[in-house]
Amino acid sequence: MQYRVAAVNDIGQGPQTSAVPIILGTVPGQPGVPSRIGATQTSITVGWSAPDDGGSPITHYHIMINSGSGSTFIVAGETTNQQF
Repeated sequence: MQYRVAAVNDIGQGPQTSAVPIILGTVPGQPGVPSRIGATQTSITVGWSAPDDGGSPITHYHIMINSGSGSTFIVAGETTNQQF
């Protein structure tokens, strides 16, 4: 799919711009597998590589956690960079 733009006034339509393809975005790809960057007795810091953004900048990441009972993961937090 492509689009063009033309200005219009009371006299009529002017020349059209060159055709430009429409680039549709998609959801981001899968981030790299998290790896431990650091840890203390009460916290852990993990990092990951950025995925393909699907044509739209990534605004943030959801950090998901599983308490160990079952297969349900819940959002534990979010961050705007590749470390949490």
